[in-house]
Parts: sequence; C-alpha cells; structure tokens
Amino acid sequence: MERITELYTRNQIDDEQAATFKVAGMGGLAFALILIIQNVIHAFAPAGGASAADVATHYADHRTLIILTLGLLPFGALSLFLFASGVLGHLQNGSPWTRFWGRLGAIGITLIGALFLLTNVFEIGLAVHASHLADDAALTAALFDLRNAAFGLNLAAIGISLWGLGLGARHAGLTPSWTFWLVLPGGGLLLTGSGVATLIADGSPLLGVAGIGFLCWFAWLIVTSVALVRKGGVSLPAVAVAPDRAMG
Repeated sequence: MERITELYTRNQIDDEQAATFKVAGMGGLAFALILIIQNVIHAFAPAGGASAADVATHYADHRTLIILTLGLLPFGALSLFLFASGVLGHLQNGSPWTRFWGRLGAIGITLIGALFLLTNVFEIGLAVHASHLADDAALTAALFDLRNAAFGLNLAAIGISLWGLGLGARHAGLTPSWTFWLVLPGGGLLLTGSGVATLIADGSPLLGVAGIGFLCWFAWLIVTSVALVRKGGVSLPAVAVAPDRAMG
C-alpha cells in the first residue's frame, strides 16, 4: 500500500512539473509575440538623436497606437517571468555549474524587469503629453533621451540573462548544443551595445551591433520556449533538443 501511495505521489509531482514547463514555454512564446508586436509598431519611431520636433510629431500622430502597445506591458512582464521561472526550475536541481549559471540568469531577468518598466515609464510620459510636446522642446528631448538611455542599459541586462540562462540550459540539456553560438556572441554583443549606451541614445549606428545580439537572444528565447513546451508534453515541431552535459 505504501508503495502504491509513493508511486501515485511521484506521478502527481511529475505531472505538476510537466505542467509548469508547459506554462513556462507558453509564456516564452507569448513574450516573443508581444516583442514582435511592439517592435513592428516602434519600427518607424524616431532614432536616437532625433530632433524634439520629430519626436513630438511621432508621438502626436501615433499616440493611440503607442498607448495600445503600452497596454501589453503587464502581459509582457508576466510572460517573461513565467518563462524564466520554468527555465530556473529546470536548472535548480542540476550540477553546481548549472545552478551557478541559473543564478546569474535570475539576476539578469530581474534587471530586465526593472529597466523594461523604467523604459516604459518614459514612454508613458511621452504618450500622455503627446499633444503638448511640441510646446516644450526641452521636456520632449529630456523624456526621449531618458527613454533611450534606459533602453541602452537594458541591453546589458538582456545580455546577462542570455549568458546565465542560456549556458545553464545548455549545460542541463534543456537546449541543443548549437545554441552556444547564439548565447555567447549574442550576450557579448548586447553587453557591448550597452557599454556605448550614450552613443546609441545620441543616434549612433552602433545600435546595429546590439541589434544582432538582440536577434540572438530572440532566437534563443524561441528555441528554449519550444523545448519547455515539449518537455511539458505538448507536441510541437522538433528543435533538435538533445541532452548535452558538456560545459562550454
């Protein structure tokens, strides 16, 4: 009887763990979708270093659309944290190196959440005062520069989370070995981009360097989300996920 109870309890725990992986994977995919929507809408936004007049015109002409994207903020934050919780849950019972990378990734995710919210605080300020921005060039320039500065700093947080969660997931066998070539250079490019955040905020083309790193992070996010969903028992197209215990 005790043996049956033990097996039942173990199966129940396994089912609950599978469910958490499924939820985390779906959270990651939802976050990726929200990122796509936001980046499509912001594709035509003024670049760093734009004049206050151009910034004021953009926010006045697209105020409703920008406010709608800001409405996605709570759902984006929730989706990101669900995803991170699933990855960290997989890493916490691993080897010392796996747990080490997981802790680094957790710090990165926390920073992303804080700086992501800060960036959008300035975005909200620009959207709320869109009709008055043309009357106050100094305020417009200050809000826009602060928004771009927070965005630039957030690149470092994304890079840290990519290195931590990416190397941890690879080491634990959650993601395939080839993701190393997304994680290592991607994180490095993001950190480099953040290091020149002042130049990026002023319109430097070095934003393209960080952009490549961001694409690496986005690709890793998709691959890892699919791996989590599949680990939760949902049938999705294979992403060549195979255990790889080697460190590197």
